[in-house]
Amino acid sequence: MNRLSVLLLLPLGIAALLLLASCEKLEMPTDPEAPPTEQPADTTGTTAPATEDPLPPPDEGNTGERRQTTQDSVEYVAYIMSESMPFLISEVKTYIPVYLRYFDASGVKEIWVQGYIVGNIDGNAINQMYFGAGRVETNVVLADDPTEKDYRKCMAVQLTNSSQDSQATRKDLNLVNHPENLGKHVCIYGNIDPYMRVLGLKYARDYEWLEEE
Repeated sequence: MNRLSVLLLLPLGIAALLLLASCEKLEMPTDPEAPPTEQPADTTGTTAPATEDPLPPPDEGNTGERRQTTQDSVEYVAYIMSESMPFLISEVKTYIPVYLRYFDASGVKEIWVQGYIVGNIDGNAINQMYFGAGRVETNVVLADDPTEKDYRKCMAVQLTNSSQDSQATRKDLNLVNHPENLGKHVCIYGNIDPYMRVLGLKYARDYEWLEEE
């Protein structure tokens, strides 16, 4: 074969080799001994498992608890009032404000309260109360404990002359005319309303002494 023939056949040989190499690459089987190639994680079809107790949104953390407390307070107050039972002073301070807010401070608010007479107020605020014998006839202060000395745990009761019943209640309960009433346990009937700058009992018009067990 002369040089010219070799030059003519050379391009054909190169093309054949390239075609063969391409075919072999496409048909090359995977080596079973080779380690698997790491594939990128597929994040389109799965999500991370949720925690069992996810935290509530910031604005909803205690909504149910607040609602339950309001409902319980309203139902408790309604039950006590329906049974004409007396409220303890601590119950008045805990439940009555919730009850009044629930009903927008409207409607009749006549209740019985019970407590020990611990003093009275010669002023216009509960923190001006005097623990001991009477100084004025216009009010008495009740507490759950006959030895109470914290005015924040007490409630003022207004004694008026607005009716015959109110006059009789004032005459019998005030500590000026009856210093012996100090420390006695009593139930008083009146209107729950702001008095002495806090929640108190106004227009007291009936009472009952409670016997100690």
